[in-house]
Amino acid sequence: MKLKNMLLAKFSFYFHEALSRQTTASEMKALTARASPDLFGKISSFIRKYDAANVSLIFDNRGSESFQGHGYHHPHSYREAPKGVDQYPAVVSLPSDRPVMHWPNVIMIMTDRTSDLNSLEKVVHFYDDKVQSTYFLTRPEPHFTIVVIFESKKSERDSHFISFLSEISLALKNPKVFASLKPGSKG
Repeated sequence: MKLKNMLLAKFSFYFHEALSRQTTASEMKALTARASPDLFGKISSFIRKYDAANVSLIFDNRGSESFQGHGYHHPHSYREAPKGVDQYPAVVSLPSDRPVMHWPNVIMIMTDRTSDLNSLEKVVHFYDDKVQSTYFLTRPEPHFTIVVIFESKKSERDSHFISFLSEISLALKNPKVFASLKPGSKG
């Protein structure tokens, strides 16, 4: 049952864009609130509490020629593969659509700090004084990056932001549930 709940929470998060087109915003919020863990609830609370401008889960589809956008695409339909900033779609973006003005910065940070992000445990901090914005990034799994954007200066040592990203990242990986599937485990 734990595995089912974890997978339901994870897939409703990763496929939020496609699923949200099938229902109203209030119904989607109610449905995701029943998931365990409630990733949308945690992120929404974090945004309100710390006045974050945006929290996004980004898919880096470079090298994935088969990616044609959110949702299912008929195998015989043709769409050109995304290029430029569209190679980094926001799978999830809260409280609203991805912040277009910040996207080039986010992509630059992801590109410049690839080795740090690939450690899958590290939280990367970047402050851009030109736009007076702070970015925190972490990678829960290959090709996916979570970014938190603040439109003010924030300390890279702020434990609230680091623990939030670590908690969301761990909820998406959920190694305890997978470890409990091993023969002989007590899960």
